[in-house]
Formats: sequence, C-alpha cells, structure tokens
Amino acid sequence: MSSSQSDLRSVLAYAEAHREGDLADLFRLIRQPSISAQNIGVEECAVLEEALLKDASLETRRLETSGHPMIYGEWLGAPGKPTILFYGHYDVQPADPLELWKSDPFEPEIRDGRIYTRGVADNKAQHFSHIAAIRAWMKATRSLPAVGGERRHAIADYPPR
Repeated sequence: MSSSQSDLRSVLAYAEAHREGDLADLFRLIRQPSISAQNIGVEECAVLEEALLKDASLETRRLETSGHPMIYGEWLGAPGKPTILFYGHYDVQPADPLELWKSDPFEPEIRDGRIYTRGVADNKAQHFSHIAAIRAWMKATRSLPAVGGERRHAIADYPPR
C-alpha cells in the first residue's frame, strides 16, 4: 500500500471515529444565528468560525472590513505542492416569515435523513465540510495532501457586505 493510500485510510478512520463530534460542531455552527442584513449574531459566528479553523490546525487571522469581519486561515506546510483556496460564508438570510417554518429556523432538525435549519444549505454545511475534511487530514496525518507554500491562501471565510 502506498503512503497516500495509507494516509487516506487513516483520514477516513479518523472521520468515522469523530463523526458525532463533527455533527455536533456543525449543529453548533448552524444554531448560531448570523444574519448579516440585520447584524444579528455575526460577531459570535465569526468567533466560532475562527475557533473551528484553529481546531483544524490552521493559523488564523481576523481581517476587519467596512462590513463584517473575514476570518482567514492557512497552512503552508507542504512547499512545492499546489495551493487550494476554499471560500465560504457564515452569514444567512433572515428566517422571515417564521410561520412558514415547520421547526425553529435556528434549531437543526433531522427529517428523513436531511438536516433542516436556516443556512444549512447556503452555506454553512458545505463550508463546514471543508473545515471537517481539513481537520481530519491534519489530525490523522499532520499534513494536507495538496496545499503548498507558494501562495498565501488556504481558506477564507466571510459574509458578503
């Protein structure tokens, strides 16, 4: 077995062993209101995003903007390998009208194997999947398979202004 196959097996084993913790982190993220249009919970969500990136072994920086903060994370531990940029936003649209929701828009509910809550599809779950994958690689192998050191970007996250 090649080292890349061995690494992948280790990462998949880590992900399976930590599935419940990843789900708990995802639920913590989607429970956090972050309605940028109304300036509700965005600061708290930025703090949570930074903590998730740090837990994934990325160096983070908070970048203030004229709107909401950007949370930037990077890992440059593989010189000569390609750099990958992930972008995601942590803000959501208002949940109004509330009477159209079958459940609390900020309390995740699993129905028929799907998670329902405000912002899960746009874009918190997709964005979190990148963070969870990076975390699994870093915890299982202490490296990422493709991220290099030529550029200064590994992952960026901020809500639009």
